[in-house]
Amino acid sequence: MPPNGIRYPMSESTKAVFLSYASEDTAAAERICEVETEELRLMSTSIQIAEVHAWRGENDKAFEWLERAYAQRDSAISRLKVSPIIQFSPLPRDPPYAALLRRLLPV
Repeated sequence: MPPNGIRYPMSESTKAVFLSYASEDTAAAERICEVETEELRLMSTSIQIAEVHAWRGENDKAFEWLERAYAQRDSAISRLKVSPIIQFSPLPRDPPYAALLRRLLPV
């Protein structure tokens, strides 16, 4: 916990990505669980949680959180196509991803 007692969900989800990248899967899973619990209270970090799950190759969970972001009308959904975490994850190779993009980001 930071000295001022404030936790920033985006920083916490970023830590989970870095832990996954460093093959610290247990620590990453614990961190994302904390972020998900916090998100349920704040309703503000669905895209970041989707990014972490995508990076970890957990596509079903990533799709679940992307759907949640869409339902919440999260403005961050607009950066889905340019998110480096999403683009370098296995998610774009999953066949339902293209259909999801068409629905979430109509041209």
